Amino acid sequence: MNNTLKIGGLTLLLILISVLSYAFFSQPETITLAREEAIDTIIGAYPELAAYKVVSLPPSFIEAKRADAGWDVGFIELGSGVPGVLSATCYHVTDAKAVVLIGVYAQLNDKTAERIELTTCEPVFAEQTAPAAPITAPVIPPVTQDTVLPYGDVTLRLGQIATFKDLSMRPIAIEEDSRCPNDVQCIQAGTVRVKVSVTTGGRSRVSILKLGEIVAADNETILLAHVLPEQNSKITETDADYQLQFTVLPQEPKVTPSVLGKCFIGGCSGQLCTERPDAISTCEYNAAYACYQSGVCERQPSGTCGWTETPELAACLLNSASATL
Repeated sequence: MNNTLKIGGLTLLLILISVLSYAFFSQPETITLAREEAIDTIIGAYPELAAYKVVSLPPSFIEAKRADAGWDVGFIELGSGVPGVLSATCYHVTDAKAVVLIGVYAQLNDKTAERIELTTCEPVFAEQTAPAAPITAPVIPPVTQDTVLPYGDVTLRLGQIATFKDLSMRPIAIEEDSRCPNDVQCIQAGTVRVKVSVTTGGRSRVSILKLGEIVAADNETILLAHVLPEQNSKITETDADYQLQFTVLPQEPKVTPSVLGKCFIGGCSGQLCTERPDAISTCEYNAAYACYQSGVCERQPSGTCGWTETPELAACLLNSASATL
């Protein structure tokens, strides 16, 4: 009798383990949709929205924010010669690629929305927003084509427009932000790449501007000089948080190192030459690092900071490489 009970109990236990194992391993895999996949899914359902991905008049752009099990995406139209948002259509797309309309906004009176809250598609007006953090250049609203700014620094948010003598520009999207968080030690500093619509001579084109690099545009040069806020591992920024400082200068006179700012020596062995006064690196022995002690850290013709290639530096690096073989 006891043996029978033991066998029966063991059989029930094996059945229970089998059921639990099946339930655990048969759970569907969770798939997280990427930002561009979410936008393309919506455009696939509504092909007329594809126009928002290209430069157009009146100005328009796409804003996306990660939400519960998917993305909230807004297709937003700005005023042509009028500051603020004229209209917006917002959708939620799930990780399973189901598209749901959140709402539609259209300006009904003289009160112009500064931005759109994607989760509700409701307008946000200037008096409802918190004061912006202090930055080195003023944040300007979108300006008309008749408002010509002086050459120099200008700070824009995504979707805002700045017009200079022979050029107008509008940052459209953040393509990459791989900067090292300010509360983390990194081997590489990372960078930021911004998609910008540039109009010169009546022609518009889209360029990718990389932090610290100069792009020539007919009669002017554009430098993406600084990006706020700084990255922090505990804070997740949205597209609306970015403040992008550009330096726009005429082609003549040439952009000089003094205009672009000072270069700094950093790293554990003083082997780095960057625009950051606090650049750090891992600490390891490399005979080549000693060569940079007598090197010249300055801005190069490309506009970026680096070690100037002199015969002495080249010979020292060659000798150190031979010594390690």
